[in-house]
Amino acid sequence: DQALKVASLLVDHAIVAFGLAGMDESLEDAKKIFAWIKDRQATSFTRTELSLAMRNRKIGKSERLYKALKILIDRNLITKLREFSTQRPTTIYLVHPALISGQ
Repeated sequence: DQALKVASLLVDHAIVAFGLAGMDESLEDAKKIFAWIKDRQATSFTRTELSLAMRNRKIGKSERLYKALKILIDRNLITKLREFSTQRPTTIYLVHPALISGQ
């Protein structure tokens, strides 16, 4: 009976630990994207531009990119827009002006 309780606690701990490990990866990805944005000093970028820039850093995969972008959006560093003027919708992100001006 005690062994089952301990096993249950270990399973719960593992679920939490692996969940946090995934968050660490997303946060590191967000930092890399943030550095790319600061280096470019552009007021906006497209998801395609970002995917191409991150493809060699293993962040170009859709799920990882989405999670990292969500972190930046949640922290109000970028804002997501959607422009439908092309054949396929293009996702555009606006960069917070303070990032460009260095404030």
